Amino acid sequence: MNIYGQHEKTGLLPQLYINLPLLTDYRLNIKLETRQIFDQAANNLSLFNERSDISTYIIKRIGFNTNFAFGYMFRMQNREIIQRLSQNASMLVMKDAYKMGHRFAMDQTYSSIEPDRYRFRYRFSVERPLRGRTLDANELFVRIGNEYLYIWEEYTDIEIRALASLGYQLPNKTKVELGIDYRVDQIFASDIKQQLYISMAVFFKK
Repeated sequence: MNIYGQHEKTGLLPQLYINLPLLTDYRLNIKLETRQIFDQAANNLSLFNERSDISTYIIKRIGFNTNFAFGYMFRMQNREIIQRLSQNASMLVMKDAYKMGHRFAMDQTYSSIEPDRYRFRYRFSVERPLRGRTLDANELFVRIGNEYLYIWEEYTDIEIRALASLGYQLPNKTKVELGIDYRVDQIFASDIKQQLYISMAVFFKK
């Protein structure tokens, strides 16, 4: 695979998640993310900022290990503002030493530089500690997952994502993860578009 081809991107994907309690059965999740792309024209593989996002989600617990969330995203891209509304339901299943997560979501994106975009999404992930049956403080864990997106704007498209990461559980409920995020879309077009990112994430929960 030539990750520097005309229809491909590669870069860094730093993320910060902050999860805070609100009222009973409600939580606030804040996500900060920036996408740094390697400049293919530069000999030294310099990075440029493609976009920066800030997202907020109100999460409501609706059952045992089941949540519903409503979110809003504000994005700066090429000096333009992009806004997105999202709704999702998620479920966590505990089985032996594994945590299996399911998320069903849809979102609506609006901007002045692109047509309105509507997406339907399903994500599946598995997390497992490297030692023992439960994840304790100062332990490593692995997380793998994939996501399928159906996209509708001026045309329809399907995007597939895959993530594999190694994480570390800190004593204060904070997790850090480093992994590979691979994406492929424009499947119905003549040229498939591929993206490959080094994902760096910090999850802070209070």
